[in-house]
Amino acid sequence: MKKFTSLFTAALFLSGTALTFAGNKCEVIIPGNHAPMHFKLAANVHEGDYLPTTVIFKVKPQYRQNCKINSVDNILPLQDYLNSVGATKVAKIYPHVEAPAQERNALGQKLVDLSLIYSFKFTSGLNLEKVINGMLSLGYFEYVEPWYVPKLHAVCTPNDPSLGSQYHIQGNVTGSIDVKGTAWCTTNGSASFIVGITDTGTELTHPDLAANVYHNTADPVDGSDNDADGYIDDYNGWDVGMNDNDPTWQGNNHGVMTSGDACAVTNNSTGVSSPGFNTKFIMCKIADASGALVAAYQGIQWLADFSAKHGNIVQMISNSWGGSGGGSYGQNIIDYAAINNNILVMASAGNNGVEDQTYPSSYNNIYRVSASTSTDNMAGFSSYGLDVDYCAPGNNVYSTTSGAGYQSASGTSMACPVSAGGAALIQSVKNYTNAFQIGEQMKQTCDPMPSATQYPLGKLGKGRIDINNALTQAAKSILVNPVTVTDNNDNIFDVGETIDISGIFTNYLDPSSSSATATLSTYSVSAGPNPTITNGSFTIGALATLATTNNNASPFTAVLSASAPINQTVRFKIHITDGTFTGDTYFDILVNPDYINITINDLHTTITSKGRIGYNNDGQVNGLGVEYENPSPQALLYESSLMIGASSTKVSDMFRDASTGNTDFGSTVRVKQVLPATVSDFDVDGSFNDAPATTSGPIPVSVHHNAYAWQTAPYRKFVIVKYVITNTGASTLSGLYAGIMSDWDVPNANSGQDKASWDVPNKMGYVYWVGNNLYAATKVLTNSAPPNCHVVDNVSGGNGDIDPTTNFTTADKYKALSVLRASDGFSATGGDVMNCVSSGPFTVNAGDSVTVAFALIGGDNLADIQATACAAQDKWDNSCSTGVFENGETDNFWAYAYPSPATTNVNIAYNVIGYEHAAIRIMNSLGEVVMTYENIQQGRNTLTLDASKLSAGNYFFQLKAGEAVLTKRFSVMK
Repeated sequence: MKKFTSLFTAALFLSGTALTFAGNKCEVIIPGNHAPMHFKLAANVHEGDYLPTTVIFKVKPQYRQNCKINSVDNILPLQDYLNSVGATKVAKIYPHVEAPAQERNALGQKLVDLSLIYSFKFTSGLNLEKVINGMLSLGYFEYVEPWYVPKLHAVCTPNDPSLGSQYHIQGNVTGSIDVKGTAWCTTNGSASFIVGITDTGTELTHPDLAANVYHNTADPVDGSDNDADGYIDDYNGWDVGMNDNDPTWQGNNHGVMTSGDACAVTNNSTGVSSPGFNTKFIMCKIADASGALVAAYQGIQWLADFSAKHGNIVQMISNSWGGSGGGSYGQNIIDYAAINNNILVMASAGNNGVEDQTYPSSYNNIYRVSASTSTDNMAGFSSYGLDVDYCAPGNNVYSTTSGAGYQSASGTSMACPVSAGGAALIQSVKNYTNAFQIGEQMKQTCDPMPSATQYPLGKLGKGRIDINNALTQAAKSILVNPVTVTDNNDNIFDVGETIDISGIFTNYLDPSSSSATATLSTYSVSAGPNPTITNGSFTIGALATLATTNNNASPFTAVLSASAPINQTVRFKIHITDGTFTGDTYFDILVNPDYINITINDLHTTITSKGRIGYNNDGQVNGLGVEYENPSPQALLYESSLMIGASSTKVSDMFRDASTGNTDFGSTVRVKQVLPATVSDFDVDGSFNDAPATTSGPIPVSVHHNAYAWQTAPYRKFVIVKYVITNTGASTLSGLYAGIMSDWDVPNANSGQDKASWDVPNKMGYVYWVGNNLYAATKVLTNSAPPNCHVVDNVSGGNGDIDPTTNFTTADKYKALSVLRASDGFSATGGDVMNCVSSGPFTVNAGDSVTVAFALIGGDNLADIQATACAAQDKWDNSCSTGVFENGETDNFWAYAYPSPATTNVNIAYNVIGYEHAAIRIMNSLGEVVMTYENIQQGRNTLTLDASKLSAGNYFFQLKAGEAVLTKRFSVMK
């Protein structure tokens, strides 16, 4: 159960089926690492793997007071958003579950709170990913995910119904779990031990199952909830798939087979035997009438709560299903059963026949079971990997089936309940106090499988379970979980850095000796040199059963190679030894990433090494997007990239064309944080060129780029990006434009309710959500060429303009760079909008350069982003008020002029509120009045002057309102 934490869809594992968990699993904590709140379906998750119009979300604990059974009240942005997507049936999934009374258990493991988990339905036709990301952008949730629907992977081959054909439960026979004539001589199990099974349902009247069905006698079938557990007449179990008290199978008889695999009645002169012998089972049906697993994780929760409410009677839960899509929600449910409720949770590894991750089996705190054969080989259909704990017979396992029948079946779906029945035998003798002890005793006493080629590689766990060994042999087991990796700085693991690795070591079985030791090594790397382990040993020492220790005071250390390639994946292994006991835990880190996250102020984003902004890869992968904190991070961006265009046939960019992003830019100097910072509080530097351009060929140009961010007000709501563009060709480039093309979703996934416009005085293109006060903007800072904004309607036909939905062509992109379209073409209710904010045209001689800079801005309203635009301009060239009031200025009385120096127009932005009369006078350097503007409009406004009417030189403007007078300088250049 040595687990590592990452994320998948589900499927019942009868022969035939990703958060990446590496190896023997453990939770990995990277302190302070900003986790982007964005969701994207895994590539191998497809329609049908999830309910298309259903979302699961978990509310953050600080909003608990807003959480009602059928609503989350008094959070207006959430209510507005739910209304916008046509949300119905908003309700807690587990209304009868109460929050844990304490945060952690005695071993320091964090208890899981299921009382804050909800689901809802949304309007058919909306994009699931965008609805989820829209929820995430609100900032009120720990996670928002699809409702994954597991599937059956059943290949059932009828066989001779003979007890002798049950090789898997013979004694001292190759391939068996060694119960007949051995383990059964020690114990026949006990009816007081109960295996919980989540599946398609069982057959309550089957002659070889009926006597071992657990009956909740505290709640007989009489129409009343006699035991007050929240479920009426749960006498035979429960059906969470259809919310009734009948766990009889429907649509697929898979659950009838797994029931018999674990707990068929034994020694009754009827049919087959089972490892559990006298062990009872309780079925929680998780399927709808068709057999689709629509409530898989609710089944685990129901069994966990049922156990707790009835005296902790369920010792283990068998889950013969899984798939390739998952998330934090699934991990929450596993932790809730395993940690909160002290239940051994097992799951089938999957039937893909490859090394992979499947869920729930690859989650932390669960035992992953692969399938073995009668010859102690791995079944050819079985999935495997470093996170497998052990194998159990899963090939041609003869058991019960529907209609009071029997048949053979193959799959890891068989292996999992076989091991669950064996675990029940172990617990009937050992009576462990911690559920992980049951799993570890079974795992550590496995028989090796030397003929299985994956076994020596550690990809079949400890081998095939042997229940007689588990009952008769002493065993040790020390696990490390969680593991914390840090560089004691920003936790971006850069070349040459030293990282510290620490963990909590728990001894689950027999006391360890003073020589128990943990050793760190590198297991594999994706490419390039290994890190150098500088402290790779820790003496665990003598630990009593269920005692813990840690190496926080003397962590493992490793120096990352100075020549590590970009985006190198390094897998580490912690190898624990104590005499004959060995155990391995694996975890991955990413070294030398070619992107960097900026999170020091209220505008978070990711700067990449190749011209993208927000995300390093297509599909919102590897990055933060653009997030604005108000007060929690609100995701604003789907995609963004620098675009440089020389003509309608020559544009270099990383923005999408037909469906995926171009790859016209390539890094020449990886982006990195500049330490110490010299311009801002967080300086970023890197270089790239357009040599990789293939669509229209290189322009050619190279780009030296920087990013700057500040921590103090009023500079917290923007990040500046600067590009020095050099003509690397032999000819002069004329008509050159540079701009930032952005697909804004404000908030993210709310693409149907946005409006866009162009703020001429502030040289700022902005997008806002019509449903609330949330704005995103891109502002031109440089004055070396005219600014431009082109708003693109991301809808078929483009509302008569550019249509980016079929193919965003090179000509379209040059048009977006060079042609003004100041607003969108949608109605007041908004739509899905993009914009390109640019500057040009430039004429750049061969070898010469031009500088273009922009500010990325987030804000609460138009006035807010305009003030931020001013602050950003001030940081760039001191030509605008910083937002900090100068002498004589107040909230209701301030002004500033821009640009300065001006060539054609000069703008005077001002705010006058509460005065009877206001005027602006323009004076030359001698104090002579050259222009006068009386009775100017009150409020926040901008007065634009024709600077061509003024001679070159210095000027003053004077704002007078009542007795208040404010005088400031600007200049004109010819």
